[in-house]
Amino acid sequence: MRSPSPASGFWLFVACVAAVCASKTVLSDTLDPDLFWHLRVAEQLRADGIGPIVDKLSFTSIKQPWTPYSWLAELFMEFCWRTLGWQSAVAVEAIMVVATIILIALCCLELAGRDRRMNCAVGTVVGALFATPYLAFRPVTFAIVLLGLIAWLLLRDLRLQERSRAVWLVVPLTALCTNIHLAAVVAPVWVACLLVRAPGERERRAWVRCAMLFVATGLATLATPMLPGVVRTGWHYLTSDVMVRSGGIEEVQPLGPVMLAATVAVVFVMLLRRGIRAGEALWTLLTALMMLRMSRFAPMFAFIAAPQVAAALPRMPDAVFARRPVVAMLAIALLVSMIRIVAGFPWTTSMNQWVNRRFPVYPTAAAEYVDASPRTGRLINEFNWGGYLAWRLEDKYQVFVDGRTQLYDEKFWRATYLGTDADIAMVIKQSNADVAIIPRRKSRFRAAIESLGWRSVHKDDVAEVFEKPT
Repeated sequence: MRSPSPASGFWLFVACVAAVCASKTVLSDTLDPDLFWHLRVAEQLRADGIGPIVDKLSFTSIKQPWTPYSWLAELFMEFCWRTLGWQSAVAVEAIMVVATIILIALCCLELAGRDRRMNCAVGTVVGALFATPYLAFRPVTFAIVLLGLIAWLLLRDLRLQERSRAVWLVVPLTALCTNIHLAAVVAPVWVACLLVRAPGERERRAWVRCAMLFVATGLATLATPMLPGVVRTGWHYLTSDVMVRSGGIEEVQPLGPVMLAATVAVVFVMLLRRGIRAGEALWTLLTALMMLRMSRFAPMFAFIAAPQVAAALPRMPDAVFARRPVVAMLAIALLVSMIRIVAGFPWTTSMNQWVNRRFPVYPTAAAEYVDASPRTGRLINEFNWGGYLAWRLEDKYQVFVDGRTQLYDEKFWRATYLGTDADIAMVIKQSNADVAIIPRRKSRFRAAIESLGWRSVHKDDVAEVFEKPT
């Protein structure tokens, strides 16, 4: 009987890594808090048309037109949710996770070579560790997959001595990504890195071709019907967003010590690699700096860090992947993972039960209590619950705050999450709100609400409902 090829064992290993990462989505994770306001924004875009819109979800937000720069992804997410049910959010997220892992593996093969499959397997695991924690059913995940395709096309072009015609697909992929998330600006940055060449790499034809690709990719980032607002929003995040600067949002905080140590190790291994091109090194270092500033760039870093690890490590034997016992064990592991995913998928489970199945996350019972009340008006809530409550209570209540930090001015943030309990009490008192839903265990607003004499009317394991005194 003919022995299996190393390629078969390698792709079985990659499939196992992808299945493990996808099982995290189905078995451990919950729905992303920002998902819900993305759905409401998509509903408004369908009603009002594609373009800047005036916010209707929050009563404290700015009332000038704002730019929903992720409009294309939001419309797709809302379409899936509306036509296929809420379970589609879990399924699509799992598919995006699998696609990301496969693209990391492809990038490793392009840089390290197909004769180093074991090295590429190690690189794929490294990339998965960087990328998986930041993947969810939200626009940036779709952008990450597109950027993974772009990274693969660029690395493939380098392997083919910059003669690949397929690399020009980077331009339409960037244009598509521009209408999905601001992360599209990463694409021309990557191409610009490849313009930097060491003396031995200088070839006029290749440099001119790369320069043309850079210009075309840069122009593709402008291919959005909301260009002025996209530019203003991006500049706001970089210079004026108080919550981003203060580190009040987890994914825009700098890396933690463990991830920081892993990043330093990757860069150290890369510097030991022989024959590294100047453009590749700059690509890796620049993306690492972006990730050090905001941890949300970790998946983008994975697309170049994983290949660098695979190419820099000493050659490991690929013959392991051609051994029948190894192939059989990998096939069994993949089958077991798939069975667990299928069995754990919420085919008939209600969303309220699924989102809180492992630990309290969303105030589902509190929202039902408030929704059953004949009262309508304004609702006080915490930052992470704003999107869910705006979706769950629809137009019955306007929320106090949600995850769209650009929709609230600096004065608001400094009086709430960056202020004192007295500042918060003053804002709540002036808000003329009717009811509050806050966490039972840790709430930024509890002291202020209690100091105003609001009375508790409902408690459960997740949340507590307060009503304003008459």
